[in-house]
Amino acid sequence: MKEKYIIDEQNYCGECPECKHSWDSGEMPDYLMTLGNTRIDAEALAQKSYGWTLENRKHMSNLIFIEASDGDMDYNGLDGFYQCGGCQIAWNSGTGDRTDKFKMFLDRHIKASENWKATLDKNKKT
Repeated sequence: MKEKYIIDEQNYCGECPECKHSWDSGEMPDYLMTLGNTRIDAEALAQKSYGWTLENRKHMSNLIFIEASDGDMDYNGLDGFYQCGGCQIAWNSGTGDRTDKFKMFLDRHIKASENWKATLDKNKKT
């Protein structure tokens, strides 16, 4: 178990230290094409927004960024957690401290979704 792990530009497309899940979503234009962009538009967007060029090929990470709020809805885009899509473990973006508190929320959401779907399926049959 990795108690501290700083996620930065060097490893944000690497793999999870917990479950070894890959965080690499591929090269930026290729990823942007999966969202419906043409190749030309995807390359232009990757260049403008992310600094991608043929000489500086950057990749897109599939880490989930969670910015917790204290209720005031004032987000700054800096303080938060990076969560692995594989095991749902998260690390604080500043300190690198490990947490699984967001996994609990996701587990509850999945269970509620499954219950909701089962209820819908049951009601369809009647």
